[in-house]
Amino acid sequence: MHEVTAFGIILIIATILIGWVGGFVCVLAGLLIGGVLLVVGLIRSSKKEKKERYCPDCRQAIPFDANICPYCGKRHKINTYFNR
Repeated sequence: MHEVTAFGIILIIATILIGWVGGFVCVLAGLLIGGVLLVVGLIRSSKKEKKERYCPDCRQAIPFDANICPYCGKRHKINTYFNR
């Protein structure tokens, strides 16, 4: 799980547990901040997954727009790479 997403979940749980002492505003602020961090973490992790491909020769993860595999040195057309 992404670090920002985990921090968002922890913040939400801590706010709910401690929020009754601080009042309603504290709970709302914690839920809002935790929710925002959760969404940011999910967006970041989904973008990362879409930006890498795999070399058809050595099967290593490489940058999406790479023409040459940095591991085996093989030159490929961009459309010959595949996702797992």
